[in-house]
Amino acid sequence: VATTGIRGLNEEELKNAKYNEAEVKKLESYTQTSQQGNQFAKSGGLKAVKFNYLPESQQGGEK
Repeated sequence: VATTGIRGLNEEELKNAKYNEAEVKKLESYTQTSQQGNQFAKSGGLKAVKFNYLPESQQGGEK
């Protein structure tokens, strides 16, 4: 897992990971509503930009 190496986790630590309800609740406390996110963006002078999605690849590959 490429991204975990950046965070300092190795394969053994991932295998030994245990569920921690307190940490999950802490993580969930960081969420914001869409309205809060929009207000934050507006206060920073950000504006929404609409764009068309790229067409789906015709070459196949992994999904």
